[in-house]
Amino acid sequence: MFIFHGDREFFRIYIKTQGENFHEFWRFKTLVPVLPDYQKNLLFSRWTQIEQAYKEILDFLDKIFWIKEVSFSNNVMFSCRLVPIAEHVVSKNLKIGSVNWQTSVENGKMAERILMVFKDATNFKTGGLGFFSIRSDPFHLYRMDRFEIEHASWMTVDQVIALRNCKLIQLGDVQFNSTDINKILLEYVENPGKLLELRLSGSENIILRDVVTGLNAV
Repeated sequence: MFIFHGDREFFRIYIKTQGENFHEFWRFKTLVPVLPDYQKNLLFSRWTQIEQAYKEILDFLDKIFWIKEVSFSNNVMFSCRLVPIAEHVVSKNLKIGSVNWQTSVENGKMAERILMVFKDATNFKTGGLGFFSIRSDPFHLYRMDRFEIEHASWMTVDQVIALRNCKLIQLGDVQFNSTDINKILLEYVENPGKLLELRLSGSENIILRDVVTGLNAV
């Protein structure tokens, strides 16, 4: 599938099939400049009104192809513009697959919107969500196959415990001491949810004896 616009007032989607005389064209009211990468079979967009343009395209394609799942990999320069698009996807009851949020989010309200809109994603990975406390988070609602945050120094013990229904949790740069980790493990032993694997990494000094207290570990 290709999307063209050239110097025209409208852009169009062009689907080429193997059959003869079976090419289809569609026109949209929204101007969407695009740059194709033929080697990687990707399409890069330079939308001036990105949210409205994307919603129009998504709604149209959903009627034709019955979209079942949408995945997201954010643009480094305009990462926050992706949030209203994701919220539109959720409003249409479409499943969110993988989310790769490459940039750190330094705005608390935006971070909370990101956590909420992607709560039903299959996989979620981000570099970080800033160095602040998030007042409202939906971690207890997460049911992900994989949840990963590279810089999770802002996360609390209770937030990690609330992720128990994710199958694999990987958190980097955590600021937990031995007592904190012991509390997390005790909670998981009592109620593991769907958790299969937990990986925590950080720079704090950990005393193994304190970590395993009460776990009946050998």
